[in-house]
Amino acid sequence: MRKYPYTNLRRYVLILLVLAVVCPLSAQDLAEDKSLQEGSWAAAFSEEGRQNWKPEFTLRLTAGFVTSGPALSGGVRIDNKRTLGLIIGHGECYNDARPESDYMIQTSLFFRRYFYIGPREIVALYSDISVGANWIYKVNGSEELIMCHPGDVRPQIALEPGVRFRIYRNFHLFLGPSISTSPTIGFHIGLGL
Repeated sequence: MRKYPYTNLRRYVLILLVLAVVCPLSAQDLAEDKSLQEGSWAAAFSEEGRQNWKPEFTLRLTAGFVTSGPALSGGVRIDNKRTLGLIIGHGECYNDARPESDYMIQTSLFFRRYFYIGPREIVALYSDISVGANWIYKVNGSEELIMCHPGDVRPQIALEPGVRFRIYRNFHLFLGPSISTSPTIGFHIGLGL
C-alpha cells in the first residue's frame, strides 16, 4: 500500500489545532478558585511581586496562506506563568485576485500564559492573545482594483497557542499555529529569552 508523504504533516496540524482549543480551556485554570486567581494577580502587582518581574523578548516569523512577516516582542514576565508586553512586526499580505500586495507595520499589546508540563518546566504549552493594529504604508497593485491605501489602519486580534521548549535558563524555542484578523491562518516559529 502506498504511503502518502503528507500523512504525518496532517497529524501534526491536527494536534496543533487541538492544542489551540485546549490551551485556553486548561483544566488547571478551571480548577483554580477565582479568589486564588485574583490573589495571584494582586500578588504579582504588589511591591514585593514587582521586584520579581523579569524581561522577556521573542523574535518570531509568521507564515500564513496570504501573509508573512517577522515580529519582535518585548514584555515583562510578571510571574512564572504570565507575561504582558508589546509586539512590533512587519507584514506582507498578498491578494492574487486583484493582484495586490499590502505592506504593513504591526503594533499590538499581548498577554501570554504558560502551562508547564513536568516538574523541571522544560516543556510548556502557551497561548498568546494580542490586540492591536496594522498600519499599511505601501500598496502595490493596479490603482483601479486596490482595496487598501497607504495610511489605512486595520484592527488586529490574534491567537497564537503553541509549544515552548526551554533550552538553557529562559532561552527557548517555540512554535504553533497562528490565527488572526490580519488575515492569517498559518504557523509561527521563534526564539525567546
